[in-house]
Amino acid sequence: MTQQKGANAAILIGVQSDISTKATAAVKMPVNTCEVVPNQAINKPGTLTGGRNPVQPFRGNKDVGGGLVIPVDGRAMWYWLQLMFGDPVTAGGTAATWVASTNYASGALVLPTVPNGRYYEATADAGSAGSTEPTWPTTVGATVVDDGITWTCRAFVHEFKIPSSQPFFTLEKQLADLTTTFEKYVGCKIGSFAMEVGGDGELTATLNVLGADFDFNDTSSIDASPTDATAMLDRVSNFQAALLEGGSTLGNARTISINVDMDLDGEQFVIGGGGVRGDIPEGVVGVSGQLVVLCDDDAFTLINKGLNVTETSLKLTITDTTTNIFEVELQEVEVAVTGVPINTPRGLVVTLDYQGFYTNGSEASAVVMRLTNIDQHPAA
Repeated sequence: MTQQKGANAAILIGVQSDISTKATAAVKMPVNTCEVVPNQAINKPGTLTGGRNPVQPFRGNKDVGGGLVIPVDGRAMWYWLQLMFGDPVTAGGTAATWVASTNYASGALVLPTVPNGRYYEATADAGSAGSTEPTWPTTVGATVVDDGITWTCRAFVHEFKIPSSQPFFTLEKQLADLTTTFEKYVGCKIGSFAMEVGGDGELTATLNVLGADFDFNDTSSIDASPTDATAMLDRVSNFQAALLEGGSTLGNARTISINVDMDLDGEQFVIGGGGVRGDIPEGVVGVSGQLVVLCDDDAFTLINKGLNVTETSLKLTITDTTTNIFEVELQEVEVAVTGVPINTPRGLVVTLDYQGFYTNGSEASAVVMRLTNIDQHPAA
């Protein structure tokens, strides 16, 4: 008997055109765990037949759901955030390959003829590019003179905001040790995102998935040659995090949790739909979390903001290098009322619940997530 090993299993995801059409292009993703599974309840009828023996049960509607734990990083997470938020706005996404002797305007964006994970902005324009391609620096912020143009090195920054709707996607489990190799989950959406930063453990995020249907009968993958995001994994860690509160460094925070609930509606089963969800509409996004801080004078600044209903902001930045950064910004936040529990003879901490919202923040989104990395993901 051959038993499937988790180490040999693979997870593929691919964006769908609608709720029922499987993706045909996919990305192989790094995951810690994947507990997305199907369900179709076996229900007991209330039918009486003149004896105590039960009658045959009946089936309920189909369901797809479960969680994934993923490593937090600056590159592979792009594909998960795309499923949460849709395509981002990318600084450098429109950059095109440098062409010799071209008259570039100030602000023009180019790529080297041999990609190096950077793009370059024309920050001084006094003529045209040279006939010979310059030697491009790779240090972000460094410059190079190209005849009449000065180019400044930039990293790609991908900014994700709350969308009007989320894409459907296919999730495929590949069980390579078995004869039945593929489990396919169709019409999926990301229902929630949760992460906690602080401490000494591996930095991960938990995604919850809600889907429409499943198919275990296909004998081939949705994509025989998927993009391999497992090779892109560029991890960030707890010790690399920095936190701003109200625009200033918060130096007494032990942990911060961030929860984003996409408010998916999983009740849209339709007559004639075969027990499959006909749609998974989105509602109002919820942004919340907890901030655990040392009990010091700064903690009382936060406590008073809760007592006085004073709006603040939170910005978490986790920086590995200048080309590997994950950032979460909540421009408008209110902190709940709380006090100081005395529950240990040692150092006391204060736990503050918070909620993010949008009223008039400049980003027009209650939560903004950004990835800085070496991947352009060209604009469509």
